[in-house]
Amino acid sequence: MIFSEAKWSNGDEIRPYIPVSNALTFRTMRTAIQNAFGLFIRPVVGDKIVDKLQSIYDGITDISLITEDTTDKDIKLLYYAQRANAFLAYWYDYDELQVLIGDSGTKRQESDKAKTPYKYQELSLKEGFKQKGFDALDNLIAFLEQNIDDYPSYKESDNYSQMLTSIVRNATEVNEYHNINNSRLIFLRLKPNLRIIEDTVIAPRLGYALYEELKAKLQEDNREEKYAILRQKLIPVLVLYSIQKLILETGNVTDRGLFFSSLKGNEGSYASHDLVADNRITLQADKAEADAISYWILAERYVKEEFGISLSKGSRIPHRDNNHKKSYWA
Repeated sequence: MIFSEAKWSNGDEIRPYIPVSNALTFRTMRTAIQNAFGLFIRPVVGDKIVDKLQSIYDGITDISLITEDTTDKDIKLLYYAQRANAFLAYWYDYDELQVLIGDSGTKRQESDKAKTPYKYQELSLKEGFKQKGFDALDNLIAFLEQNIDDYPSYKESDNYSQMLTSIVRNATEVNEYHNINNSRLIFLRLKPNLRIIEDTVIAPRLGYALYEELKAKLQEDNREEKYAILRQKLIPVLVLYSIQKLILETGNVTDRGLFFSSLKGNEGSYASHDLVADNRITLQADKAEADAISYWILAERYVKEEFGISLSKGSRIPHRDNNHKKSYWA
């Protein structure tokens, strides 16, 4: 673990990330921290980076040195990991942390001096912990990718292996063509559609020989530049078709949905999310499809110029009948 009772110091260890009280004990947080680390951090960075993080943490004697504003890459790596761990622990185990669980059952924690927050405050807190936690996890991944020569063992993680063979690799690449606020949550929601579009649209349209060649070249350290450029040309096609598919199938495009937000101004105020009207959903989907087709034409032209392959002959572009959500060929 990258938090410990020995370094907890009345909550000082977690306080740079979340403003907790001095009364918060490591014993209270231990399970939540352990759960979040095992569920969200270890699967992403891999066992060897986990061992590296543990080694860095064990060597720290002054927790005040753990900061983002440092030139020491190991310390910065630990900072990103701790930040993600702290927020995700509070989000994932939030309900359990608010109650007492004992032989006599489950009870709310409340006293004359302190009461539990209102429902809208709880919802806002949980949403904030979740978003900040996954944003911090994104920063951790980005840091490892940018400093891969310093942390070569990250290449052995499943996450890195999957990333190398993917055309669209992270939330930042999605955000360049459709604003998702660099949200890892939305990126994770898009991943199944990205895979479907890659398998059912990109591969047959490129031709399976070129597609497999591209996938193989993407894993090479010294690949030809034309393959890297082709990947860049295909990113917006994949992103925008995936966005269109997600909108049409679910009516929304974020982790919370395609909503307008409002705050109910009565007793026990709470945030309310109202679904966007159907015509707005259709307009969003149509725009995403039109942009995807435009970017495909650019990719098609590049393939012809650099690879000498004409993709238009005998091929058809799938269009969506948005009224009845049925595919047809044109």
